Amino acid sequence: MHAGWLKGDGQQINQQNGNSQSIINDPPDNEWENRLNVQNNQVYKNDGHTWYGGVNLDLESNDNSRLTLTYNMEYENAGLNMNSNIFRDRYSKNQYLTNGEMQRSINDFSLKELRGGNGQQERWSHQGAAWIHLNADPNVSLNTGIAVNYSNFNLLTAERVDYQRHQTHRTIDANGNEDKSYYNREEDKTVNWNYALHNTSIQIPLVANVTFTRYFTVNIGFNHYTNWLSKDEKTTTHYNSQLVTSSDQGDESKSDFDEIYGPATQSQRRFSNALLTGLSVSPADKVALNIWALPILDRKNYDQNLHGLSWNASLEVQF
Repeated sequence: MHAGWLKGDGQQINQQNGNSQSIINDPPDNEWENRLNVQNNQVYKNDGHTWYGGVNLDLESNDNSRLTLTYNMEYENAGLNMNSNIFRDRYSKNQYLTNGEMQRSINDFSLKELRGGNGQQERWSHQGAAWIHLNADPNVSLNTGIAVNYSNFNLLTAERVDYQRHQTHRTIDANGNEDKSYYNREEDKTVNWNYALHNTSIQIPLVANVTFTRYFTVNIGFNHYTNWLSKDEKTTTHYNSQLVTSSDQGDESKSDFDEIYGPATQSQRRFSNALLTGLSVSPADKVALNIWALPILDRKNYDQNLHGLSWNASLEVQF
């Protein structure tokens, strides 16, 4: 039997700050300029704890049979704190000839996104197994059992977001006439994200070991594996205010409304069966050469079959 408790915290910082400028000046036919400024500052903190425990039990009735039972669990809980500041500024100017007439194109773009919030993540994990070892006779032994793994992960976050995007485009012809378009969006909102992952697997092996001589043993078996995986995700955004101004569609102002994406669920079921074949050769008392081959039939979501073959070899030497 074992049990324990762990506690800790962590911090991750991501920073990206820089600017660039490119200029091509070849008048009068070609003048081009591009400027970009980027600032990203993101800080993620977590503070949590983990409980874990397990028990192992061996039951041996006689020299011919043994039962082994195991169970392990783990529980994790952590609080999250997230802050990020993102800024983008881009300016571009291009002068070119169109049908023999000079034109200029100017673009301005700016983005500001300020995020701050908290979250909670939780994970449960359970692992249980039962194994049986039988000695049918001095030269034949059987090993079988079942192993079940289950894990459940949940993540909840809530972030307050200040979002501002401004974009303008101007075209100026040779006579100085200007055509201007613009698009602006400003939002004050709270984004709530719910994410869950559920994973269950079952494994059932059956292996027979047949010893012909003290130098040569053949292993024949079968292994069945089943896995169920599902994901659930939902995003709810509450807008305290939203203002959109556009040269194409006019102005629109809204407040106190929700947008919901999801819930979106993805599930996957996978089955695989493997034939276990192997042999062990022991030319000496403390030396053994083991070779295993595993032909695999894999089935995913009941509609796709994949075949594979894996093998391995190992050399054991005892000193």
